[in-house]
Amino acid sequence: MPDTHDVYTWGDQENGVAGHGETEGHQYLPRMVAALRDKETIQVAACGFHTAALTASGRIYTWGEGKFGRLGHGDERNRSVPTVIASLAAADVNIAQVACGGFHSAAFSGMLARPAGVAVVGALLTQSLFLSSVIACWIVQSQGSCTRGEVVSTVSSGMGTRRMKRSRNW
Repeated sequence: MPDTHDVYTWGDQENGVAGHGETEGHQYLPRMVAALRDKETIQVAACGFHTAALTASGRIYTWGEGKFGRLGHGDERNRSVPTVIASLAAADVNIAQVACGGFHSAAFSGMLARPAGVAVVGALLTQSLFLSSVIACWIVQSQGSCTRGEVVSTVSSGMGTRRMKRSRNW
């Protein structure tokens, strides 16, 4: 059987977090997210409010509750189906990893375990490029920040937490 890289979700559908277009009720059985068919998804990150999918081409698709700008689309609108983050796609930023936290999201581009630049913003996304690698965070500033000047090899998030595996300062 061919490896299709399809994404399946189930559970709560409030604010479109399951990605099937519905905004109420529950999805009791795994269901393929149709909007990601043929996108060659290589990673999925999720929390209680939103979900992100990373494709082999380095594009991030997000959906769910848009509050605080956590979906990365420059607004606070909810999305009930996966929507590509246009600002990253337009800048031709090739993302290697994505993480979802309760109030924010983070993405890592470039080669893993290389020096990275960091940008922190409110509901908008900015980028700071160092040595072909960047961490981009779209986060409400009062919720915390990313750290500049560190070698980052892994990005992960959870409800109210942010973790970056740090090797050393540069």
